[in-house]
Amino acid sequence: MVPGDLAQALTLSESANWNQTAADWQRVLDLAESFCIELDGRIVASATAMVYGHRELAWIGMVLTLPEYRGRGLASTLVQASLDYCSDVACVKLDATEAGAPVYRKFGFEDECIVERWARPANAPAVLSDLTAGGEPDLSLDRQAFGVDRLQLLASFPNTCAIDGAFLMHRPGRQAAQIGPCVAQSPERAESLANWAVADYPQTPMFWDLFETHAAARSLAHSLRFAPSRRLLRMSLAGRNIPQDPSLVYAMSGFEFG
Repeated sequence: MVPGDLAQALTLSESANWNQTAADWQRVLDLAESFCIELDGRIVASATAMVYGHRELAWIGMVLTLPEYRGRGLASTLVQASLDYCSDVACVKLDATEAGAPVYRKFGFEDECIVERWARPANAPAVLSDLTAGGEPDLSLDRQAFGVDRLQLLASFPNTCAIDGAFLMHRPGRQAAQIGPCVAQSPERAESLANWAVADYPQTPMFWDLFETHAAARSLAHSLRFAPSRRLLRMSLAGRNIPQDPSLVYAMSGFEFG
């Protein structure tokens, strides 16, 4: 896929009722290796491979097929193409739906943990914050949390607030604004930044992706009137892993980015 395929890419995610905007897809097309299948004169399936660092970690995402073309093995073909592209990458991961997990296991992916999407309704009480956007994300802290350098991805996100020992980003979405990533050395820092993010969307639904086992992140999300809405399974290719510190991750970047 190339940037000129943006409109058709957006049709794919809209057909699955996913949250990506045109700006999100543009980010993917700019930063990831993107694969597609074209049939009947249009793009009917996609998959992407976002490679971080010095080919230390790859993230498979945007595995989509138009409803009328499902059941033909198109997604499997594109996953294989993505894995071929990532054959020299030290670690390969993805976030799988319940329906997708059995397919990925056939490629050698193993279950790692549960990740959750929490949602905040548009009519939730307003939140106040004294923080304003600004600052640069702590790349050293982010590398400790995520395991690899992802400078290009972080630089592509539109809204950042950084304080000592923490940073958070947020962006608009098709259905709901998306919180994340948020990396913080303490719950108190994460709380200050989460308040800032929620205050920026006083009457807008919001999504927040987090680890099921991160008690502090779940407690913070609950206090801001978020509630669990989806569960996905984080999976990694067998025999490949890198050191990460999930305790620092209060919000993920989105299922397509990790």
